[in-house]
Amino acid sequence: EDGIVLGLIIMEQAANYSSPSSVLPGYQAQLNEDGVRHSEEKLNASANDLMDLKDEGGEPIITNRNILHLQPCTRHEETVGYRCKCTFQIITDESVEGECAGVLKYAMRSQHQVIPLQSTAFDIANARIQQVMSKLICTLNEDIARGTQNFCDIRINLTSSTFVSSWDERQCIVTLHYSAPFQCVHKWKEQAEVLIDECSLIDIELNVCFIGRSKGVKIIATGKGEEPTDCDINVSDEIWVRGERIKYEKPEGAFQHPNPRVMYHALEWILDCVENIKKQTEHCSERPVRLLEMYSGCGAHTMVMGNKMIGAFNKIVAVELDKRLADSCIHNCILNGVEDIVRVIQGDAGEYARKCVAKKTNDESW
Repeated sequence: EDGIVLGLIIMEQAANYSSPSSVLPGYQAQLNEDGVRHSEEKLNASANDLMDLKDEGGEPIITNRNILHLQPCTRHEETVGYRCKCTFQIITDESVEGECAGVLKYAMRSQHQVIPLQSTAFDIANARIQQVMSKLICTLNEDIARGTQNFCDIRINLTSSTFVSSWDERQCIVTLHYSAPFQCVHKWKEQAEVLIDECSLIDIELNVCFIGRSKGVKIIATGKGEEPTDCDINVSDEIWVRGERIKYEKPEGAFQHPNPRVMYHALEWILDCVENIKKQTEHCSERPVRLLEMYSGCGAHTMVMGNKMIGAFNKIVAVELDKRLADSCIHNCILNGVEDIVRVIQGDAGEYARKCVAKKTNDESW
């Protein structure tokens, strides 16, 4: 209403830290100055576009510019053990001969080259993913070394793996990708159930499931011998922000923030901006304070800004193009009790924003 831009934030890793042993070129814990400069240019260009917006009378809509905040990491611990989503190629280790020939390794690409990891884990991944990926590859390689066929359907045509954990690391979803159709769906699921058990991946503190994907076919194994009732597996999270409990459910495979630490920093920064909005609107309490959130995703920021205790908005319109994410945002609004404040629109955020500026939208909630 008052032309306030909440701002845009960049988080980068600090320079002058040694790279962990399993980290590949391009993933070292160092400041990428070209990347930062490129991001600054893009963000400032977006800011200029916002500043150019005019109302019907030709007056600027945005009058207060608070646009870029660069916050480097200051401790070595912040540069490792943080990613909650990682994808790796799975290759055959050509250097191993004899009875152990054919053992598998994780690999990543750097400058169009496949580079094997020198470890069964990945230092940048969080502790839970490191635990799961290490146990997975070691168990498959033990099967190969012993000459048994306990997990042959898991290994055949396996090309890559994706590990996704919840921010609190209590849940981990492992998706295995294949280059050819499954030879037997029942056998794959049966072996995956045994694999979860042999890797000791199910306990009170951890919920793990395996998903196999190949040529449009999706198989789910939960380690509990049960058939999932939903064709989609969700990553469930619960965080505390300024004394308020915020709950999320995010579709597996959809975008989610890969760095919880940055996520917390961003939420705190956003809430500081919200505090400023509260102060600026105290004198005109009869005027509704409304927010148009573009590209809202599953509502990672929306749920916090819509919270009645720490938010400052009478109405939020959250726009997201991806239908799965938009549906997830609606569900998360119900989970957090903010459905009376947040209206979720599934559509093109840029187009919706232009309609709002032109006052051509028929959305009564806005």
